Amino acid sequence: MSNSAPCQRARACVAASALLALGGAFGCGSGSPSEPGTGAGGSDVVGPRVLLGTGREVFEEVPADGHVTLIMGLQGGYHVWTSFLVYDLEAEVLRMELSTRWEGVDGSQEQNAGNVSLHAAQDGAGESALASLGWPMSIFNPTCANGRRLVLDLRVIEAGTGLALTDSSQWIVDVPEEYRSSDCSP
Repeated sequence: MSNSAPCQRARACVAASALLALGGAFGCGSGSPSEPGTGAGGSDVVGPRVLLGTGREVFEEVPADGHVTLIMGLQGGYHVWTSFLVYDLEAEVLRMELSTRWEGVDGSQEQNAGNVSLHAAQDGAGESALASLGWPMSIFNPTCANGRRLVLDLRVIEAGTGLALTDSSQWIVDVPEEYRSSDCSP
């Protein structure tokens, strides 16, 4: 193995990457912040955490198996509004990775990602947080979704530190009658 400057730099980069990966694997997720019996912001966790919810302009917390309404967008697509709160983190922009899938339906996953601006907010318990504006999240086969359980997985990443926070939720989708398809196989 060579001790040339390029080789030493390459080994240092590999070692630093391995340490960052280990840091991300241990303790950087937020767990399940919507569990009953937790404190303000849905969590007794001290430190950075994220809470997935709905809302276009204002964050709305959705309990597990809470109901959300399917929306028809201006361009003819269908989606549910998603947004999130971030606690104990100072960032103006986070990288968001969000996926949805129908519970028990293979091949139904939809993924979106983007850089999301945050603004100061307070949660329902009065705790300070940063909030995203609503994100119109596409879902698979939406017009046949009435009453189905939608599984959502959120990951937000702070660019400067690489800190990643996660949250997952399950919502029941309500499809307005006028959007429902008459051609839905069971």
